[in-house]
Amino acid sequence: MMTFGELNVFNAADARTLVSRCAQWLRASGKLLTEVHTFEEVKRQGLAAPTWQ
Repeated sequence: MMTFGELNVFNAADARTLVSRCAQWLRASGKLLTEVHTFEEVKRQGLAAPTWQ
């Protein structure tokens, strides 16, 4: 599963529920990778000029 966006768009309880449920769906040896940004980084990226990367 890939969610384009940030966990911080969810309130804390919903984010915990989402991560917990994703972890439950993994196989026994599976891994859940998340990328977490600070609010300041999300704001910086949101205010930056659009570019193709």
